Amino acid sequence: MQLDVESLRTLIAVLDSGGMTNAAAHLGMSQSAVSWKIKRLEQRVGRPLLIRDGHELRPTTEGRAVLDDARLVVEVHDRMVHRLESPDFTGTIKVGSNEEVGAGRMAGILG
Repeated sequence: MQLDVESLRTLIAVLDSGGMTNAAAHLGMSQSAVSWKIKRLEQRVGRPLLIRDGHELRPTTEGRAVLDDARLVVEVHDRMVHRLESPDFTGTIKVGSNEEVGAGRMAGILG
């Protein structure tokens, strides 16, 4: 079984925001896309993760267990992505020049 991070992120958003519509707004996707991701996640795990009671959604016992681990998986994923997107160097860079190098030329060199 393979679970994708975005489906786990969607489950977290649904439960944290109180519903599909709020989660959709938070995630920047349509309500139907959120519903589809949750349905597909439930199909992959082979059991319901949410109890649908009218407009109220709450996690099943399995849903609570998945939610706890999903938070960890998403946190580690996001931390790894942030690390990979960050530049290789950190700190302060000092650049010196004489009057012959104008600001426009310096900007081109540093770019």
